[in-house]
Amino acid sequence: MHDIRPFPTTIRVLGLAAGLTLAGAPAPAHGAIITISDVALDGSQVVPPVLDAGHGLASVTIDTDTRAVSITGTYASMSSQVIAAHLHGPADPGEDSPLIIFPLTHDAGLGGTFSGGRTLSLAQFDALMGSRTYINVHTASHPAGEIRGQIFVPSPAGSFAIAIAGLTAIRRRHRA
Repeated sequence: MHDIRPFPTTIRVLGLAAGLTLAGAPAPAHGAIITISDVALDGSQVVPPVLDAGHGLASVTIDTDTRAVSITGTYASMSSQVIAAHLHGPADPGEDSPLIIFPLTHDAGLGGTFSGGRTLSLAQFDALMGSRTYINVHTASHPAGEIRGQIFVPSPAGSFAIAIAGLTAIRRRHRA
């Protein structure tokens, strides 16, 4: 017997999966592990901006059930020795926050790695999920921070919209 519905279940599920995969979107926020693997750190995000060559890249993993967060990253071309690295918040891009959510262990020198993690309070978790936290790497030359990376957490609503776009594209292909 033939399925007379315009989209058999298999195609609907594949469309949803394709939409989410193409977007690199995380699973829905509740009960998910979200990994953001492309947090770019540079001086242009520091308030006020720092015009040195320092840069970095971080990965942030969030467990939405336990509110646990872990951060790993690298940095290079710093103007002087790294003296500290932290997760700060709450603050939108272009704003500073004096509140340190937690320190990150780091290598000393002009290049190296940083890492750390902890379970966040509800207020800290809300700031993180609202994209209101940032990683800040401090140096002897720039004790307030030489490079910074705002952590942008994709919203589940945005993931749903992308999935619908994937389904629409498959439907158009099916009609053609």
